[in-house]
Amino acid sequence: MIVYMFYFLFSSLFLSSTWKVDFAEYKHIYNEHLQHFIRQEKSGKLWMNVNIFPRTNKIVDLALQGELEDAYTLQNLKEKELYFKLELSCPRTGMTEFLNLESEQTTFSERVEYYHFYFSSDIKIELDGKVIPLSEFEFERLFNLSPKGNFYGIIPLKKNSKKLQITISDKLYDHDMSVFVFDLTDIKKLPKLKKIHNPGKN
Repeated sequence: MIVYMFYFLFSSLFLSSTWKVDFAEYKHIYNEHLQHFIRQEKSGKLWMNVNIFPRTNKIVDLALQGELEDAYTLQNLKEKELYFKLELSCPRTGMTEFLNLESEQTTFSERVEYYHFYFSSDIKIELDGKVIPLSEFEFERLFNLSPKGNFYGIIPLKKNSKKLQITISDKLYDHDMSVFVFDLTDIKKLPKLKKIHNPGKN
């Protein structure tokens, strides 16, 4: 009975953003409700995995890695923003980088150039039906250490935003559009994080 009550109490944190938790607790709660923040498409040659997370989750990751000064700096930024990670993979390439899959007449170097410099223009971000620009976008190559390609983006966020839609137009492999929709009210249900005090002060 006590165990059940503890589990119910812990799970209810997701339903209230008034509670403040430490790094480990926040990460646990976020992971417990990860299904709200991940969308996947596994069809065609190119598989996509999109994961959104609030700035708080980024702060927690930095803090758990021991980078408290960076976490503190991020905590004190005034702008609201949402982070996302896009993961691309091609099952046909096995354990080699997804870019090794040939596409029409493109060379490997041309595919690398596309994803580094032009792919971001084929991603459309909509907040509550209004198209907005990405504030940052980065391609992290793993150079055949992993078959996946990771892309990281930052979306300027309004306090009252409710719906996020990410549309990705694949111009190299399947020549198709993939649409991922998120309910941003799920982000607001996450608990607050206990404030980080300036680690530079003794």
